[in-house]
Amino acid sequence: METVNFVIYVSSVTLNLTSCIVAIYINWKTYGTDYDREYKKLIFVQFSFGFLSGVINAISRCELVLYKNYLIFHYGYFSCYQQSLILYKITFGLYLLITDIDIAFPSAILLSRYIICCKSAHLTLKKVVLLTFVPISLSLITFYNGYMINHEITPASIVINLLKDSPSGEHLVNLKTTTTFFVFWSKEYILCITIITSYFISNYIIIFIFYFKYKRYMELTSPIVSERTKKMQKEFSKIIIFQSLAPVGLCSIPILSYIGFFFFNSEFSEPFYGTTILQLLSLVPSVNALLFIFMSSKNREVLLRLFNLKIIYYDCKNKFNNNNTFGIWKFLKIKFISSIEKISLKKFSINIQHVNE
Repeated sequence: METVNFVIYVSSVTLNLTSCIVAIYINWKTYGTDYDREYKKLIFVQFSFGFLSGVINAISRCELVLYKNYLIFHYGYFSCYQQSLILYKITFGLYLLITDIDIAFPSAILLSRYIICCKSAHLTLKKVVLLTFVPISLSLITFYNGYMINHEITPASIVINLLKDSPSGEHLVNLKTTTTFFVFWSKEYILCITIITSYFISNYIIIFIFYFKYKRYMELTSPIVSERTKKMQKEFSKIIIFQSLAPVGLCSIPILSYIGFFFFNSEFSEPFYGTTILQLLSLVPSVNALLFIFMSSKNREVLLRLFNLKIIYYDCKNKFNNNNTFGIWKFLKIKFISSIEKISLKKFSINIQHVNE
């Protein structure tokens, strides 16, 4: 089980970092073509937080074990050495803060789009900074949540009982590792649930209010805008709504299952890995990045061009290594003719589109 969790952990971190880097690259490549560059800066901030979330996840490697009415946290490298409780509190608090900022960031993106389209105003750097503080202010309280969850260092008596009840007699949590624990249905647990609920309700109130305002405005202006603009608006609406629902879709089933399990006063008589919740939560930034990459036709085009350049590079490299001068000339000639044809067709289609509009 530990091997499976490690593979999932490595895959999750790799996907998170890679997808956010690609999203940042695509945003940079299209920076000069957007009519409002400040909007692109906001996108850059979103995926920077996503990348930072992956880094913190890689460093902390937090794992969750459910045992009886305890919720035990194991912190990978940090748990191998006896550390101060404050380190575990800050580590998990930062992880929740950065990840929740990325979860709440679609609200800032939606607000920016509302300002640009519905209010016909350009974003300024000051507005971008203020919009960035929307998800940050919503998520600040979750840092305290992570700080409070690490109630205290797990007593040796709980660890001994856990090892006795473990089927193999061995476990990730043992007397050589330092872990923290949290008691279900304690006052801290109730406060944590209240904070999480308040965070999601506040976030979704902002998203749904401005999403419906944005949609209503788009419907009113639909008869007078071009088909290209309609397509962009439709793609943006899909990206925002999917990014907003991603954390709920990923985390709701395991979270509700665990809450329901303890609601009926049941206990895990044997240690049970609950790391799935954290693994799914850590996937949210990568899901947001992948939605940004693949649900926009312009972003997909940039990604395909990137792959084409890589293929051309390696093809040329192989021909140079083989000293095939004629092959290189023929290859470059074909690529040049192909590029000219694509540019001509693109200009022709743009002219036709302008005529139709």
